[in-house]
Amino acid sequence: MKRDELFDWIDATLEVGRFGDYSPIGMQVEGAEEVTKVALGVSAHLALIEEAAAWGAEALLVHHGFFWPGETPVLKGWRKARIKALLAHDISLGGYHLPLDGHATLGNNARIADVLGLPREGRQPFAKAKGADIGLIGRFAAPQPAEAIFRAIEGQFGPQCVYFKGGPALIEAVAIVSGSAASYFEEARDLGAQLFLTGEAREPTMAEAMETGAHFVAAGHYRTERLGIMALGDAIGACFGVEVRFFEHPNPV
Repeated sequence: MKRDELFDWIDATLEVGRFGDYSPIGMQVEGAEEVTKVALGVSAHLALIEEAAAWGAEALLVHHGFFWPGETPVLKGWRKARIKALLAHDISLGGYHLPLDGHATLGNNARIADVLGLPREGRQPFAKAKGADIGLIGRFAAPQPAEAIFRAIEGQFGPQCVYFKGGPALIEAVAIVSGSAASYFEEARDLGAQLFLTGEAREPTMAEAMETGAHFVAAGHYRTERLGIMALGDAIGACFGVEVRFFEHPNPV
């Protein structure tokens, strides 16, 4: 397929016009005009770029791309090495950050809710970032044991999860915001969530959970932001029939 056809389709599918962001949304580095292989990953670091190149990808799609606020715009050292690798292999880089958190079906938070068995009907968006809601609150048809939900979280994200179990034994509403989103914990409680799931905790979070009677789970920034880019890859493969491959680069954070 044509490179621009791919990126136009992604932009439309993820409804990127609804979102602002902290880095450019969509194609950040232009590569080959024809695309037969699409590589996927969470973050556009050099090892991922080199693996995509070795596989023969003409496009690389990630959740965390380039050009973040506060970073120097000077391309030298490790920043130069990343750009150089993309240009040397004529690989297009696409970055989809907040759109891939907040999408109603392909987003990280929607996919986490699916894993936990939260019904799609009645999910409530919340947690605004750059003017758009990126998180969601889902409600079970009947209250579920908190420990059963913890087991489901660990089954998906592994034993490294951090739990601050300050909430009730039965859970009706779960709030989800992937990545680094502990700042939304209070908003989630105000909207009725008894359990908040995100990627990372902050130092005050443990006491906040215990003192407010809510559960807080940090399941890993990387681990909570895998599912969206993988879902996008599945959709691309189904629509265009090209080869799509997710490259795993586990990160303990």
